[in-house]
Amino acid sequence: MERDWTADYICDAKRLVSLEGLPEARRAIRKFEALGPWLARDAVREDIPSMLGILEAWTAARGGPDGADHDICRDAVQGLGYAGTLATVVEQNGRMVAFEIGRWLNADMLVAEFEKNDPQVRGGCQIANREFVRRHCNGFEFVNRTCDGGDEGLRKVKLEYRPVRLVRKFLIRGVPRPRP
Repeated sequence: MERDWTADYICDAKRLVSLEGLPEARRAIRKFEALGPWLARDAVREDIPSMLGILEAWTAARGGPDGADHDICRDAVQGLGYAGTLATVVEQNGRMVAFEIGRWLNADMLVAEFEKNDPQVRGGCQIANREFVRRHCNGFEFVNRTCDGGDEGLRKVKLEYRPVRLVRKFLIRGVPRPRP
């Protein structure tokens, strides 16, 4: 049965950085680290082509553009550096393999909006998320890991991060899009 709701996943920032009680994320990061030297850094505008390449590879591995998520993520990447956008990229063996984009929401919360990784590299999303939070969550108590969009697989992954609260939203389906 298809759900008619989705949720934002509000997580404890300290837990995301320490990975306390998050065995799946720790396991994925250990596998990632075993693949070679890596580093995380703040993204700069010169990273946009590589980030878009990762987005396209990630999207292709899932069957092609699925509409809004792909388009909104592409727009966020292209707007890097504007309107308070924060981004962290992860490089491994001298090549960008993952990124996370987000923004500050208020005095207590950081929003982790998009994390994408090269589909050939396991653990990229987990390390991108941890490093994004580590770099940008100074003083924030919570991280909104955003919604699952009704995707059961994504819901399962987001629940593995043990959110402290779910903010329920409802899905509207079948609304026609305006034609250009």
